[in-house]
Amino acid sequence: MFVYKLLEQTVKNGGGTLACPMGRFAWGDLTMLKSEPMQRPKRKREDSLIKAGSFWRPNSLRRQKSHGQSTHAHYDDAYLLMLSGEHVIRGEGSEILNMRQSILEQQDFSRLLLDLGAFTQAEQIAKFEEQSRRFEELLQVSDEDKIAARKMIAGSMEIKDSLDRNNPASRAMKSGGAVGRFMRRLGSAQDIQDFEEWRTRKVAQLIAEHLELYKSLWAALKMRVGTPALVDVSQIFDQSSGLDNDFECLISESRGPEGLRAAERLLAEFHSSFAAIQIRPFCKNAAHVVRELKLAGEMCQKAERAELKSLLRKIRRGIRWMFALDALQMQVIRPLSLLHEDLYSLCQRERNGDGTYVKGSGLVLRSAAPQLFAKVEEGLEAVREKIRTKCRNKDLDNPIIKERVEGYLGTAQASLARDDWRAALDDMRRAARCM
Repeated sequence: MFVYKLLEQTVKNGGGTLACPMGRFAWGDLTMLKSEPMQRPKRKREDSLIKAGSFWRPNSLRRQKSHGQSTHAHYDDAYLLMLSGEHVIRGEGSEILNMRQSILEQQDFSRLLLDLGAFTQAEQIAKFEEQSRRFEELLQVSDEDKIAARKMIAGSMEIKDSLDRNNPASRAMKSGGAVGRFMRRLGSAQDIQDFEEWRTRKVAQLIAEHLELYKSLWAALKMRVGTPALVDVSQIFDQSSGLDNDFECLISESRGPEGLRAAERLLAEFHSSFAAIQIRPFCKNAAHVVRELKLAGEMCQKAERAELKSLLRKIRRGIRWMFALDALQMQVIRPLSLLHEDLYSLCQRERNGDGTYVKGSGLVLRSAAPQLFAKVEEGLEAVREKIRTKCRNKDLDNPIIKERVEGYLGTAQASLARDDWRAALDDMRRAARCM
């Protein structure tokens, strides 16, 4: 079901080097497959291990800044990769708007230099002050086009040229050169945004395909006991038309050996599909499902119907953890991360009375978007309630996992109450890694 093109790849991360087989997707990303974990340099905590199934992606900016010590960006799982793409899309979207505004303002300044008489003295002063602010904004940039534009803007603001002459045409030409550099940066930002949108859609599709497999198994294992947790599967399985996929029916005494053989074939199909899962965060849970599906197939051969029914219910309960993880990622972590980014960028700069900006506090307060933050908190509480009531501890190989998850989510909820959004996100991601 899930196809990866294997290749040998060497990755450098913070000075550490790892050569391992990778799976390349059609959209150009790499995921680390069966390999020993790679320890992040200068970190000793267990969650600092780079594990099999996590994602790598070539990153030219990281390579440039680290002087070749880091060649790839790392993402713990597919959800983080998708969220990273969404942040890039938003960032490039903001950059596109800024570049378009800079182009218009720089063109106005070029016209000013060529025809000062067409502007009042107040307009001329405003244009020069605007140009000075733009120059200051470009002092900390690392993009080559912006650096070149900054130098040209500086030249356009010089009153005298190298021959000590007042040469407005030369200054206007330098200002026009800055326009050209801004247009190049605009094109680059649009290309990056277009690629990230395409790639992020592919990652979202990859996540959806894995979840669909889990939903299909959940529906097939529906033993007419209890209610679905965290996911509505009422449309996935039609009892009136899909009785051949209903394990409750297949393993009943009335179907005899033929029913058990049909159940065994269906279990084998699911087994092969889950065995193909190799990406995080699905691979850890999939390994348990594969092991238990194999055991269920052996029970079908031995006609151990009572034991088989108990095991199938256990598998179904275990799937709830994946639905809980998806709810935590998509209903809490994702919206909070995007909301925090939007508001943080606004809080970084505060407007003065004259319309100019100064460095702000950078603190994101609940008052900035009370309804949106309240919705995130409601989502977190809903996920916690489902985990408390629907996800059983005794079905786990490690019984302290649920305790850890509940502890991290409880700490995250306390952080939300005091507007410490970064700490809340960190704790929720720790909980997700446990799941």
